Amino acid sequence: MVFIQAMSTHHAAILRGGPSINKAMRLIEHLQDGELLPKNITYHRAAWNEYRTTAHLCAAYVYMTQPIINDFHAGKLAPKTVFRELQGAMWHAFDVFLAAAHCFQQFGLAFRLSRTRDIEALLPAERLWLLPHAAQWEPLETKVTPLPADLVALLMQKAATH
Repeated sequence: MVFIQAMSTHHAAILRGGPSINKAMRLIEHLQDGELLPKNITYHRAAWNEYRTTAHLCAAYVYMTQPIINDFHAGKLAPKTVFRELQGAMWHAFDVFLAAAHCFQQFGLAFRLSRTRDIEALLPAERLWLLPHAAQWEPLETKVTPLPADLVALLMQKAATH
């Protein structure tokens, strides 16, 4: 969902067919190393179908923890400390997590999948895991960053259409 929002916010005008679940799946498959999760689009599509109703919560978690993951991959965090850092990010800023999840929920309910001729929302409103009333936390605007140039190039290849 973070990839779809990044495509929608920063790259929609240059992506043939616009942002899509298939394009997000292609990015996920490209970025997987095959160790933690399979490098298999069928696996990821099944996970999306199974957990689509909670995608806004997963996106908020990714959004909040991405700096920690980046630090780990850059060698700034030892493997033994990553879990503690990830846990602390959620424990000490749960209100920020809820605010981010609310932003992704709003995006997912408003964003229309182009393949459905603007009928189907990214998130299924009738089965969505809803958040408590938003007045319980400070408003937050999630600022997803643009995709790196190599990933945009990957999406612009002919095989990446819808």
